[in-house]
Amino acid sequence: MIKNPYESIIFWKKIPYWLFWLIVGWIILIGGSQVLSMYFGKNHLPTTRLIAGFAAPVLPVIYIWLHKKYKIIMQGLTKILLGSKKGFLEKFSIDEDRIFTFHKLPAKLFTGSILVATITTILVSDLNFISTAHRLYFILWITPVLFLCSHGCYILFALLANLYFVVRIPAKVPFLMLPHPAISELQSYFSKTAIAISLLYILLALAFYETFQLQPVGVIWLSILGMYPSSLFVWSIIQIHELLRGIKQKQYQEIGAEIDKTLKVVLSNNKINDVNRLDKLIDIQKKIQSMPEWSINFQSIFTFTFTFLTAAGQIVVSVLSLSR
Repeated sequence: MIKNPYESIIFWKKIPYWLFWLIVGWIILIGGSQVLSMYFGKNHLPTTRLIAGFAAPVLPVIYIWLHKKYKIIMQGLTKILLGSKKGFLEKFSIDEDRIFTFHKLPAKLFTGSILVATITTILVSDLNFISTAHRLYFILWITPVLFLCSHGCYILFALLANLYFVVRIPAKVPFLMLPHPAISELQSYFSKTAIAISLLYILLALAFYETFQLQPVGVIWLSILGMYPSSLFVWSIIQIHELLRGIKQKQYQEIGAEIDKTLKVVLSNNKINDVNRLDKLIDIQKKIQSMPEWSINFQSIFTFTFTFLTAAGQIVVSVLSLSR
């Protein structure tokens, strides 16, 4: 059983993981503010500190939820994916370890690279620190939150990569049952994830506005990160389309084979029962042909609109502010 690293480090097992991380967030928020006020005498970057104190507990809770929910969804998909259920779950156990933990090298390299790039940006930017000690303390204080953000980028990237391979496993559902509940759950998972990341992105943008004061480097970072939620969601829609299309094609081929077989019987004996069967098979074929290949509903439209407008609006505001 693969356990999430943010759940594993909770030393007091009786406490809910969300409460543990809430306490950690308050320690980061209050501790950082007190030290800054005590030693540097300046209420520096108050919004950024508040957002960091909020993000410290919220991000681990989101990552634990992503892990637990994705495991449930993968178990649900075993009902429709062809092949060995045991083999798929064993394969998922390997993927689960790669996506949600730090055991594999890609997780370490990806997370570390984003973290180093972010810290380097802070070091080379003019953030109006009152001293070198002030700058170093701020970096040490903000690094855990930056690490959480960096790891989140990796988790989302790994989820999308895993989805690419999952949807290409042959699947079969009962006739005319598209979208299947397991597929709908998968789409809803990525929709909720994209919305949650967009909401966190709004907080990140506020912190960037205060920290980098709309410097070009800040706008570049925000522009790259801003398209992440909508890109994640669009990618998931495209991959689930591949899954739906494969299921539809398989059902179409199966009913087509039955029609060909029945048609030969009708042509040979022309019995009324066989003719009626042929008519029913043709009706089923038409219904299969009309089944949707794209998982487009109100939730998906809302998710795309929200994630896209959030990013686009921020980019437009940033560019217009820089041009003044």
